[in-house]
Amino acid sequence: SGAPSLALHCRALSTPGTTTNPTFVSSGGVGGDTQSGSREGARAAPAPGPVASATTGRAGPAAGKVGFPSDGKLALPPVAQSRALNVQLRAAQGPDELLALVEAHVHGFDAINASTAWLGLGVSLGQLPEPEWKAVLETHAESLRALADRTRLLLPRFGAWALANTAHGLSRARLAQSPALRTDSLRLYEAIAAEAPRALSAPIDPSALADIT
Repeated sequence: SGAPSLALHCRALSTPGTTTNPTFVSSGGVGGDTQSGSREGARAAPAPGPVASATTGRAGPAAGKVGFPSDGKLALPPVAQSRALNVQLRAAQGPDELLALVEAHVHGFDAINASTAWLGLGVSLGQLPEPEWKAVLETHAESLRALADRTRLLLPRFGAWALANTAHGLSRARLAQSPALRTDSLRLYEAIAAEAPRALSAPIDPSALADIT
């Protein structure tokens, strides 16, 4: 069944010495917020508008940062802002541009933004030669850690589609092969595995199957 399969893939990758990448079926659209059950990425989004930026740093309850109000509770951006940011994330040309957006806005990400960022990183980092891949990870290590931290906080809001896209992107980006980012990557794999049974046992939106043909 789906839930054990995704959970086992992620747990296998979190085991030291394991390098096999799991295979997930995914498309250009991203979505699956458990609140709506729909794939936001498959819908027309408004043109990019101003999006609140955040201070670079590791994600965590901290007053004064976008996404973290003064009482320390997780806050999410308005839907219009999230969609505008998603347009920018999907339009990013290469890992440097994508990670610059992550650096600026990660503390204001919702589930859709986070899964979109991981899917994009899987594509852009996955096709880089080893020397360039290492250079990007070294330059943007803090942004990648902040994205991993923010994603872990948001995982209870992920639907199955967003969860699978995140695991797929994380695997293709090969972060677990980086000594500096291995711990952060494995913690995220473990968190994804823990959420998989819940996400994959929820009713499936038939529209989410439209692109898998």
